[in-house]
Amino acid sequence: MDMKKRLYWIDNLKFLAIFLVVVGHLPMHQEERNFIYQFHMPLFFIISGYLYKLRPLKEEAELVYKRLLIPYIGFSLIGVFWCAITKHYNVIKLILGLLVGENYDTSYWYIPCQPLWFLIALIWIRLASSLNSMIVWLFDFILIICYSMLLSHGGNNMLFSIDSAILAMPFFGFGYFIQKQNYLLKLAILPTSIVFLSACAITILLTKTGNHIDISNGNYGNNIFVFYIYNFMFGYSIMAIFSLFFNKSIPVLRKYNSGMIAIVGLHQILEFFILYHQPFIKYNGGAISNLEAFTISLVTLAILYPIIIIIKRYSPILLGNR
Repeated sequence: MDMKKRLYWIDNLKFLAIFLVVVGHLPMHQEERNFIYQFHMPLFFIISGYLYKLRPLKEEAELVYKRLLIPYIGFSLIGVFWCAITKHYNVIKLILGLLVGENYDTSYWYIPCQPLWFLIALIWIRLASSLNSMIVWLFDFILIICYSMLLSHGGNNMLFSIDSAILAMPFFGFGYFIQKQNYLLKLAILPTSIVFLSACAITILLTKTGNHIDISNGNYGNNIFVFYIYNFMFGYSIMAIFSLFFNKSIPVLRKYNSGMIAIVGLHQILEFFILYHQPFIKYNGGAISNLEAFTISLVTLAILYPIIIIIKRYSPILLGNR
């Protein structure tokens, strides 16, 4: 498949995934939130693997430093500043939270920077993948087995998002494998549709049974093998569907995707500010409706659009010089 063509549908799919991230971080009803969490981050890692180009370790380390670590530090510091000014949090604790590189289950973490765990996990995965060794993948498989045996549902945070990287690495590898083998070109529409509908049915069933997924918290749900199988099915089939039917260039979405890290780093600050200060919903805690969540998410993304343009022009280092 032509790289230009491929990037069109990937941009469209990445935007869908980031929109679900923005929606999923709002206080929705638990069942709707659980549904989104069943697949949205595994899909992100599969896409990341699909876009990955194998490089020597030294070259990869330089790249992740520029494209992931510097943006992580930059947007975390923005979160530190926001919390120190608006919430009067202890700045030293906030800085320690930044250095810990974990999600939210520590006394040092804070809501605006929760989504940035993704960047730290991706750093580990990309560095490990650059070794291009079956030993690395075998070691990760052994760690996953041990993890599932020691913790019945996961949910035990490790420093520097290592637990998240361990759980997410198979998705990244799966995406890379699809890209190397050109498998998106080899499956007909009917089998793809069957796989997609089956994955959707499993996702709905798992949601109904209270299966809770949260890779950021090391939580893989009720069964780790089911967790991987249905997400492989869903990720592969939705990528195939987008490559077949949604392969048009949409400039607005391409702009959003070029500023994906800004969306990850800033959306919670904006969406919670909107939630608490807009005049239409009297929010006093608790869950909001799906319509309210989608509306706030769209407004958040609309506000972020000019912010992305400004950052790209005046501080592209925050976006990994994209």
